[in-house]
Amino acid sequence: MFTSSYQIFVVIAIVSLIHARGINGHVIENNNLKLFSTKLETTKPILAYAGCMFDIKADANHIKISTIGFNANTNETLDVMLFMKDGRYRDAEYDLSEWMHVANITVTGQGMGNVTYIPEGSFEPIMIEKKQRAAFYLFSPNGPLLVTSRGSAERTPVDIDNDDLKLFEGIGKRQPIDTGKIFSPRIFNGVIGYTTVNDTPSTKTYASTGGKVDCSDS
Repeated sequence: MFTSSYQIFVVIAIVSLIHARGINGHVIENNNLKLFSTKLETTKPILAYAGCMFDIKADANHIKISTIGFNANTNETLDVMLFMKDGRYRDAEYDLSEWMHVANITVTGQGMGNVTYIPEGSFEPIMIEKKQRAAFYLFSPNGPLLVTSRGSAERTPVDIDNDDLKLFEGIGKRQPIDTGKIFSPRIFNGVIGYTTVNDTPSTKTYASTGGKVDCSDS
């Protein structure tokens, strides 16, 4: 500023379309962008909520997040809000004032088992410095459409072999956006699109949160 029967696989592949439909447990590279994917649930019954909170920790390098995808239980359009904060989501589950509103967008759901993206350009890239942690809160006012997986222990790292980042088990959250009931532990179903940064670029800080938005020209 991940050891359970929950199986995730890591594969490095070169693809021609950044926003191709995701495959369970892959890290996909397109030029410099890496798509880090957790397992995507594909069968019912499902654990779907209006919201999902989880932490990400940068590991060996600084990382710059420019897109996030999620597992949506719909093929219709839905509104999505993305929030983030410095550090952990813990103790901010019911306090929206602790979060920075990063994006508000309408997307078309790709259906359960496929990735629905908040596309690049929807928010300024979010910098997480190496060994530091940031929390993310994804929410849709259209209902319990964000699919998650049952976890083993809240706030423990998900078992994905990756040198760049760790994604931690989090929570599912019902409406309303601030006071909705919490279900834990839950594992975010989706993709984190990021690049690694060796040197700390020039950044500015989100007001009152400590989360960083990239302001470099490169």
